[in-house]
Amino acid sequence: MEMGIGFVLKAAAALAVLLALIAVPICSDGSDAAVPEYSAEIRIDLGEPVTIDLQDYLEGNRYNHCTYTKYSGTSELPPGITKDGSTLSGTPTELGSYHLQFRFNNASVSLVADAILNFDITVTEIPERFTVTYDAGIGTVNGQRTWTESITEDTFASLPDAKYSSGAYVFKGWSTSETSNTTVDSLKVNGDITLFAVWERQTVKVDPITATITSGQSSTMPVTTDPEDARLSISDLGGLSSYNATVSGRYIFLDMTNVEPGTYYVTISASSTGYYTGSAKVTIMVPITIVKPIEYTLSQGDVFSYTPVTNPSNASIELKSVLLDGSPVEGNGGLSVSGRTITGTLENPGTYEISYRAFLDGYVDVDNTVFVYVSDSSEIPDVGSVSLASVTASARASEPRVFDFVAIGGQNVSNYVWTVDGEVFASSSETALYEFPSSGIYTVACTARGFDGSEVTMEITVVCTDNYHREAAWSGVEYAYIVDGELTAQVPNGCFLSRTTETIDGKVFTVLSGTPSEGDIGKSYDVTVGEESWTVTVYKAEASAPTASFSVTVDGYTAKAVFTGLRASFHMFDFDGDGTFENEEEFRYDRPGRYTVVCKAVNNVSEVTSTAYVEVDIVPQEDATIDELTDFHIGVNERMHISISMGSTDALSVSGSASSFVTVDGTTLIVAPTEAGVYELIVTITHSDGTTDSKSVEVTVKQEGLDPVPEPHGDYTAAMIAIFIVSIGLIAGFLIYDTRTGKVSERYRSFKSKTRTRVRRNGSSTNQYGYRNNQNNRNNGGRWR
Repeated sequence: MEMGIGFVLKAAAALAVLLALIAVPICSDGSDAAVPEYSAEIRIDLGEPVTIDLQDYLEGNRYNHCTYTKYSGTSELPPGITKDGSTLSGTPTELGSYHLQFRFNNASVSLVADAILNFDITVTEIPERFTVTYDAGIGTVNGQRTWTESITEDTFASLPDAKYSSGAYVFKGWSTSETSNTTVDSLKVNGDITLFAVWERQTVKVDPITATITSGQSSTMPVTTDPEDARLSISDLGGLSSYNATVSGRYIFLDMTNVEPGTYYVTISASSTGYYTGSAKVTIMVPITIVKPIEYTLSQGDVFSYTPVTNPSNASIELKSVLLDGSPVEGNGGLSVSGRTITGTLENPGTYEISYRAFLDGYVDVDNTVFVYVSDSSEIPDVGSVSLASVTASARASEPRVFDFVAIGGQNVSNYVWTVDGEVFASSSETALYEFPSSGIYTVACTARGFDGSEVTMEITVVCTDNYHREAAWSGVEYAYIVDGELTAQVPNGCFLSRTTETIDGKVFTVLSGTPSEGDIGKSYDVTVGEESWTVTVYKAEASAPTASFSVTVDGYTAKAVFTGLRASFHMFDFDGDGTFENEEEFRYDRPGRYTVVCKAVNNVSEVTSTAYVEVDIVPQEDATIDELTDFHIGVNERMHISISMGSTDALSVSGSASSFVTVDGTTLIVAPTEAGVYELIVTITHSDGTTDSKSVEVTVKQEGLDPVPEPHGDYTAAMIAIFIVSIGLIAGFLIYDTRTGKVSERYRSFKSKTRTRVRRNGSSTNQYGYRNNQNNRNNGGRWR
């Protein structure tokens, strides 16, 4: 009985403990819902040892005990992984995803978790690693010609920058083909691959130069290049002579001696090893020149007359200011411009500064000042009458229509006045200068005026034989053609021209002259004087000088000019700088280059010129010695010239695989590839004594947009065999199976009966008679029964 009571008491105590344990979760909401819950996902590599502390995923909390239960999927740890407390470790042996739930407690025995961790483990294959090789070609990458890196599969290559030893080439990126210019922006690696550097060749930079230099003056100007040590040379003189433009070191020397006013374009070239040769235009503007004395002495009340002799002769004249003893004079002191002549009476004594501007379209303007000293009438010396001994005239050798005049032996002269056929062209000086408009016989007079009001005049006859455009005449303007000697002349009936002879100072001249009317405009007349014949065309006369503006377009080697000038009776062009003007407006050059095109516009007043600078089929060029040649890149269908410095008696030749697209023209290699590839170019200079110098370089010809050559990623033979076998099986199934009946098709039965293999043995047919007949045949010694 006591044992029964003890048992009951023990059972009651145990039940009380159980109820107490059950009460805890009831009081705490009756589930794990209030328990902290965490989640984490990790990936581990197949075959790689791993150690995982699960408590690292509990946001800093730690517990004494850890168990795991099924969460979803499998409740098993990945094969190869074991659990020790809260630590998972081992080497996974199978791929897969594992969804686990771990419970954490501080007490060793607890019906309720203190924390829950939902933990997903994915076992993946270790990514394969591949080698990316960078071939820098003519440059380096990380200090090496070729450099490699190991890249995990399906990740991106680093694509480092490559460098060249100088600035001659700029790195553009990496290409998957050695002969392609197409670069990749990024590259996901799935196999071993080689990338090739793409380079862009640079041209030496040369800053253009503009200079204004008066005719007869010189100037030295620095030339700025990049790189700074580039070698300088003059590649085109633009119509100037070799002594007008030279280079020395880093400077260009411009000497405008004997250079006419106008605009000139000199091309300066700069070369450096590895670079394309650069060039720049040197624009030289030579202003209008004044070729007239600029100091005069007059007496109060004398008439001042001054016609500036300019080059070009038809430059317009504008009066800018008049100062008397340093102060402005109201109304310019009574001076004004009539035509091209500054004239007027200077009433007040003192020193006059007369400033004027000479200008002409297409030329640089020039300002000049004339100084005139006017003496007071009360200071006029008491001297005798004026006298003059003689007057001389002489034509300038370089300008046959320009004459210098000198009054000789003047006594008691207060002023000189010069006239041509009664028209004043100069005064105030015993010397004068005049440019006649055309050939002809002119009367030039010099009047010397004395202090006492007396004057003396001397005349001379001037024969100007420079026939200004003898093929042209203008309405209302006298035409004259004059030659030495007495010659016959033939003119057509109705022509305005007639022949006469004149004797001047004992010399006989034949003169063909006349004045065409407006009715002659547009007509042409064939004339002959002596043994010379030409055609005279009549044009409308103009009141002012023409302009010679024009434009030029270049198509290949052909330049076409379009004249846009004004008031020109006719115009001509000089395309190649040989000094010969022609009527053609198109010109075909025989080689690439930079050229100055000159246009000349002509009318009865004067002729003017303007220039334009054109580039014809300019090809990138390198200037180098044979030792300076380096490996280089060039694109398909691109061209370049390599000018080799060598002696005048040396001979240049090429060989190697690149000789198929590299030809020799004098001292120049003409490179014009048509197919991508890597070639060898051997350049040889043969000297007059038979010795040679050679240099071998590598030429890489790249194709823009060339499809990259795919890298091999494996052997597809097995896959192709499998596809072939499956295809055969499908065909066989089609022949054997009848989809309508679900049985072997009659086609197959027929096919089988026709192709049944017959095995001949002792005259029997095994397949035809079966096993029994074959057995009987064997029993009978192989004979028919």
